Amino acid sequence: MIYRILYLLALFLTLQSCTTHVSRKQVINDEPVLIGIITQTELFAEFPIFKANYESYTPNDSVIHALRQFSGNIHVKIFLGTWCGDSKRNLSFFLKTLDLEGLANLTYTLYGLDRTKRDKQQLTVKYAISRVPTMVFLKNNAEIGRITEHPSKSVEEDMLSILQQ
Repeated sequence: MIYRILYLLALFLTLQSCTTHVSRKQVINDEPVLIGIITQTELFAEFPIFKANYESYTPNDSVIHALRQFSGNIHVKIFLGTWCGDSKRNLSFFLKTLDLEGLANLTYTLYGLDRTKRDKQQLTVKYAISRVPTMVFLKNNAEIGRITEHPSKSVEEDMLSILQQ
């Protein structure tokens, strides 16, 4: 009986995880793209340039130290195009910064878009996404800031500025 319950629980969790992960690789006009919710692992595996840029970036240590002092709960919705040069560079830098700062209370979701920048859930309309990458910082589901396409200073400095508001 216990094995049956464990089996059903494992099956349920497997099916549940499949329903929340909706990314899919598509080829549009001879160009491969990831569409929907994607993971960093998937992004790096499918498009190695993201990983190469991530590995080559060295964020400012003093800014990383300051980011580690942050204690609020923040979620970042990140809209990107795997076809976009700015996404390849700036998103990679952002992911490296997040990994180095190690804040468990700062989470993110990656949304892959095609060149139309539209999605089935209408999130790009809700958040007025016109350029990628766009990183929308949310606290209690309210936007507190964003980085659009290029940071004004550096990814980590812009991030710190948003979090200190």
